[in-house]
Amino acid sequence: MANGQVDTGSDAGAFGAIVRRRAWIVVLAVLAALASAFIFTSLQDKQYKSTAVLLFRQVLLDVQLTGVPLVAPGNDATVESATNVGLVSQENVRVAAAARLGPGFTPSSLEDQLTIEPQKKSDLIGIEATADSPQEAARVANAVAASYLAIANEQSVSRINAAADRVRQTISSRRMSDSQRRELRRSLVKLNVLAQLGPQNVQLSQPAVPPRKASSPKPLLNLLIGGLVGLVIGIALAFGVEHFDRRLRKPEELERESGLPLLATVPRSASLKAPRGGTWVEDAEPFRQLASVLRHRADEREIRSVLLVAPSQGSGTTTVALYLALAAAEGAAAPVLLVEANLRRPVLGDVLGLPQDTGLTTLADDPQAAVQSIDLDGPARDVSVVLAGPAGGSPASVLESEAVTELLKGSRDAYDFAVVDGPPPLLVADVLPLIPEVDAVVIVARLGQDTGADVRRLRTELERQGAEPIGVVANGSRRRKNPYAA
Repeated sequence: MANGQVDTGSDAGAFGAIVRRRAWIVVLAVLAALASAFIFTSLQDKQYKSTAVLLFRQVLLDVQLTGVPLVAPGNDATVESATNVGLVSQENVRVAAAARLGPGFTPSSLEDQLTIEPQKKSDLIGIEATADSPQEAARVANAVAASYLAIANEQSVSRINAAADRVRQTISSRRMSDSQRRELRRSLVKLNVLAQLGPQNVQLSQPAVPPRKASSPKPLLNLLIGGLVGLVIGIALAFGVEHFDRRLRKPEELERESGLPLLATVPRSASLKAPRGGTWVEDAEPFRQLASVLRHRADEREIRSVLLVAPSQGSGTTTVALYLALAAAEGAAAPVLLVEANLRRPVLGDVLGLPQDTGLTTLADDPQAAVQSIDLDGPARDVSVVLAGPAGGSPASVLESEAVTELLKGSRDAYDFAVVDGPPPLLVADVLPLIPEVDAVVIVARLGQDTGADVRRLRTELERQGAEPIGVVANGSRRRKNPYAA
């Protein structure tokens, strides 16, 4: 990658992986947000909005009648619009409207119900009222509009009457000719007509009507917003949990945290079950690779026996031990031995369907009876198994017994390869007597379960007991199946 170039594909892939891994958090957050939005919407009272529209314009009818404007026209449309909004919003308008509406209405309550604003870029002013019913919303808006028109009419008539009074005073003057008096009398008539017409600079353009549907709440919008908020919160929570979740997710993380080479990666697979017939072969390639790595190491140290251990219960050492033994038995010159050394949680007998009345706990009494064979139709036909055996006695005492020691030492002569499934050393000390009796120790960690800290503590504990693990196996990987696998 060139310097300064951002790998957006990798970032997007990592983002998608985290969201998929924590999908349950995202889903729960979205569902919780949708439920909250639904409850919020259900608790809200329905509100209705209705709008009455006033038209403000310079008709100049006063000029047409008298030749002189009673009010000087403005030139700035923005200023005119703001002035008109201010006039309609005055308290005296709300006082008059409250009187019209009757009991229960006050100038203060009307102020909370009203929204007065220009209708886009025009001379129209909208009086929008909000109420609990459609009829009430329309009634309030129309009352405010009518109150303003009444106040405007009263102011207009007052100005006209004042002008008429001045005309009358002038007519009574003795210095005026008869023709001048006749002209002033005609002007007085025009003023009386103008007073009868009412205010011409404002009129009701559209009365308010009851709306057909509520303006709020808006269920779909609330649910949409709730869902989006839940999605954002869910993703944030997913990344927060991911940040504090130290579980290993990728094989390379296991290799980095353990400081040991990655010997094999075992994918998640439903076919890794009891090996009836050849069904186990479908996902056997990782185990063949593991068997090959153990047999052909670069340090040329021969490995004829291996102990598998894990940081915790359920990491999959039994599965890996079983299929490693099966893979090692393919084409082997001698049988392969599989030993179940996890005496506290034995499961191999149930997996293989073998009787569990003999095993390591009965090895000292009858060594030959403790060894059983797996009856398979697949390629790995010669595998001997020593189960944990019936419960009894101390597991540590059984594993450090001379019989178990002789079994592992003698496996070099009687078997081509030996695989020991051990218990978790961090949980119990049973496995410690087995370490000196095997050629190598391998750590098995389950991705999505074990943490880097657990793996590091396990390696430290093994080294404290004198065992240097040769590598790690990543179990439960989500990687795609190898297309070259058999």
